[in-house]
Amino acid sequence: MNVKYIEYALTADALCIGERVKKGIFKPCVRTIPFSSITGALRERFGDNRICAVGKLDESYLKEIDRFRQIHVHSPRYRSEDVARVPLQIEFFTDVKGLVYMTLEGGNIEEFKRELERSDVIRMGAFKSKGFGNCKLRYVRTVEKPVIKAGRLQTRIPVKHLSLFGISEIKPVYGYLFEPETPVSGKYVKSLYEGSLVKGYDFLIEEEQ
Repeated sequence: MNVKYIEYALTADALCIGERVKKGIFKPCVRTIPFSSITGALRERFGDNRICAVGKLDESYLKEIDRFRQIHVHSPRYRSEDVARVPLQIEFFTDVKGLVYMTLEGGNIEEFKRELERSDVIRMGAFKSKGFGNCKLRYVRTVEKPVIKAGRLQTRIPVKHLSLFGISEIKPVYGYLFEPETPVSGKYVKSLYEGSLVKGYDFLIEEEQ
């Protein structure tokens, strides 16, 4: 597959991409940048559903992640009664540093790169109305011939998009990511999670030690 990818460095003052949990009053933050989060943010910003992107947190940032962990207490309310529910503790990260890899299915990635340079700020994750998730993107390089290698996947990608990033499964870890169908609805789709043993493009793979 002859596909170009553009790599961007992502930074954010505060970012909350919550894990999908059904119960409990603590909602942890994921330690990567899933396909659903970054692709959704880019498609919303540029109005182009051909955009496909994945991301990961910077390796040095991950090693010191506890320094950047913070807790936000959120008290949702019942609309009809205007009564607060049990407060939720939401984890988020500060001074975020990550890497994002984008491609444009059936489109000119260089034209999109120029458009992104004119407007390099996106909004991603939860609590955007409270100032979370304002992300800055800085161009790093264009990847034209990525190398396939084996190791641990560093991001989360829907199974149906694995081939776009050269990924084949060896020992998968499955989960589900949200896929919007309309502006107000969507569904969860089967996805490959970080830690899966795979073969794939080197920029998304951590080699086994």
